[in-house]
Amino acid sequence: MKRALFFLLPLVAFLALASGFGIVIMNLGVDRGQVAFAVIPGLILFVFLIWLIRRLARWAGITLYPLSGRSKLSPLYGFLIGATTSILCGLSFARNNFHPIHFDRFLEALPVSMGLSVFPALTEEAVFRYGIVNGAAALAGPWVALVAGSLPFGLAHLAGNYFGGNLQLLETVGLVLAGLLLSLVYLKWGLPAAILCHATWNALSIPFLKGMFLDPKTDMARFEGAWTTCVLLLIMCLYMLGTLSSEWTAQKKK
Repeated sequence: MKRALFFLLPLVAFLALASGFGIVIMNLGVDRGQVAFAVIPGLILFVFLIWLIRRLARWAGITLYPLSGRSKLSPLYGFLIGATTSILCGLSFARNNFHPIHFDRFLEALPVSMGLSVFPALTEEAVFRYGIVNGAAALAGPWVALVAGSLPFGLAHLAGNYFGGNLQLLETVGLVLAGLLLSLVYLKWGLPAAILCHATWNALSIPFLKGMFLDPKTDMARFEGAWTTCVLLLIMCLYMLGTLSSEWTAQKKK
């Protein structure tokens, strides 16, 4: 029962609080004030979720991995994975759909998009990677942790449909693959790397769409659920999985 609550309580708290913040943010409109509102509550909710997860872990007798990565360069690796994946997905989506990218509009949208990426990157990585993946890895091993960190991540985004979202099946597949990639980044390099990977993906996605004269509110599902996006995410996941599985095999032999 204690272990079940360890996984459930942070997720419920995240869905309730993030949904509430999301409604307020949508009503504010996209401007610099909205960015500030997204950053500050994101930091506050991140600290609260980390505190809650660590308290629940001690209560349930679960030993968590440390917050930091393996080295000082770990966050950089997460940033590079996020930037590479996002750029490849953006360019392939534009080419496949015959949408030229106007980089003046891309650069214009980038500062606000960077600010808006803070809230989901901090809060979602706290719950799904530091909480769910971390706990599942401690209790059942890394393979179970990868499933636990990808399927709920994609399915939890369906809750956004109750607050005006338009998440479709293919986008859910893309988000499951994104959750798998973030879980792999977390297991290899730690929480800071996963946060930067997530934030970089979010920060570049909206400018790519605006650079194509598309509306992120209505066309994000097309982008995240595009077959090109899903294929590239799958390739990146397989690459990461190959490097990690060899490490896990070597650890078992020791």
